[in-house]
Amino acid sequence: GRNVPDCLSSPRDTITSCAVPRSRALTPDNAVSQAAAMVPGAHLIDMNSLICRAVTCLPVVGNVVVYLDQHHLTQAYTRTLEPFLEQSLLAVPALRAALSP
Repeated sequence: GRNVPDCLSSPRDTITSCAVPRSRALTPDNAVSQAAAMVPGAHLIDMNSLICRAVTCLPVVGNVVVYLDQHHLTQAYTRTLEPFLEQSLLAVPALRAALSP
């Protein structure tokens, strides 16, 4: 419900005041979990811990703005997540086997 770039550009707000509680920002998606459970070999990759801390979701991590708007991450922040996503994908046995020579 908050436009992070607008909040960050406001002279009266700070990174901390623009943060959002994790419980409000992330809601469990039971439908996705249930659908994955029905597909043999399906793996869910949860990267939420790289986007939000235990209690809050900060709008800036490592001097990079995280949120483009209410529902999208910035391209700059998603690029910082690439190595973590690659590592998670390579941990999936079927994908690792497919990439092996």
